[in-house]
Amino acid sequence: MKHSFLILVTTVLFLSCSKQEDPIEREKREMKEFFDDSKLLVPYKGVKIALRVDYTDQSAGNVRISETAMKTLSAVSSLVTRDSVPQGLSGMMEVYQQLKNLYEIKKEINGINEDELPTIYKKISTIEQTMSASSNVMGTIEKDVFGTYNNSTEHFLLGCIWFVLPGAPPDIYAYEAAQVNEHEISKPDQHLFASLLKAVVCEQKEWYYTSEKSSTEYIDYITSHKEEVLKATAYLDSVPGTDPEKRFYELRSMGYALRGYARYNSSRGKEADEDFDHFVDDFDKSAVENKELCFLSAYLCIRNSKPEKAEKFLVKMEKMDNYNEHDEKTVKELRAFMKDKNGKAFNKYFDTFSLTRIAFNYLYQVSQKSDMAKTLKANRKTRDLMAIPGRMNKAFNQSQEMLNADSLMSGASGLVKKFFK
Repeated sequence: MKHSFLILVTTVLFLSCSKQEDPIEREKREMKEFFDDSKLLVPYKGVKIALRVDYTDQSAGNVRISETAMKTLSAVSSLVTRDSVPQGLSGMMEVYQQLKNLYEIKKEINGINEDELPTIYKKISTIEQTMSASSNVMGTIEKDVFGTYNNSTEHFLLGCIWFVLPGAPPDIYAYEAAQVNEHEISKPDQHLFASLLKAVVCEQKEWYYTSEKSSTEYIDYITSHKEEVLKATAYLDSVPGTDPEKRFYELRSMGYALRGYARYNSSRGKEADEDFDHFVDDFDKSAVENKELCFLSAYLCIRNSKPEKAEKFLVKMEKMDNYNEHDEKTVKELRAFMKDKNGKAFNKYFDTFSLTRIAFNYLYQVSQKSDMAKTLKANRKTRDLMAIPGRMNKAFNQSQEMLNADSLMSGASGLVKKFFK
């Protein structure tokens, strides 16, 4: 009887474990469900399909995609080209009808894999070559700026553009980042920052295992391709001639911090502490002047019973130009903890600490400094691609402005607002 009971328990445990879904696969499923359900992404994905589809291809599958693309353009055209917010009941109802037409084809849009179509860049290149047969501008930029250009390159590029747009909807740059396969990006700095973008965005959306995976890719890539990365990221040095080793530790420290944060938020404290230790060691070897990261380093040192090292970071904070009264109070409390060990007062800092926000700011600065951004902005043709997110963002913001405006037409506003939940 005892043996039968043990066999039964073992069988139940085995079946229970076998049914546990791999966390990466679970998050992939959650991402798809999230992106398919996002009403904000319907017009965005629809417009991208319309820009990518080859209208000259008369195959049955492509004709169906072309028809969906034309429906999308018909529904959003006046929104994208509008220069002002619609006024009154008639304006609201006009937008409502356009959105209604658009969301009627939501299932069609979600059923199309945009990456099976030509990239937007390729379509622009084709138009450019048609207009000027002798022009090879696009090919030159592709080789010099991207090395090779593919779907992942375009998702990364558009993700970065949306990322730095003021007021851009997070769903859109999250969608673009999630589609990136870092291994398909050939330029070392772009490969690295594609991993960082994906890690940061997935952290924000609480897809912690995917964030961890991208952070690991980031750490492994910079470690195994150190020389190539340092050569490709020289533009990040604010002072020319700075020791590149310090930049290596600066870049890698961010990967350890993000991976540790992802593990911490998914209840894997021991693994998180190991990453946080690596972060502190790398950050200490860098030349970064960042108050928040100094605070994080000090906090982690105190938590791991390394008060002498913590004091080093607190002193560094005190010498910074943007050190203020609030910082002074925080530093004082941290030093008091090293004396009194008041855990409750100490833990409140990490509970409210936003590493994701710091990483966002860091990635924003990197995006603005990158050679890729400078080259693309300087060329008239590639600005066509970069202008797409800005135009669509304007339309999104105008729609939201209309929906948030005080008006007697609240009933009509409610009809439209439900599409933006």
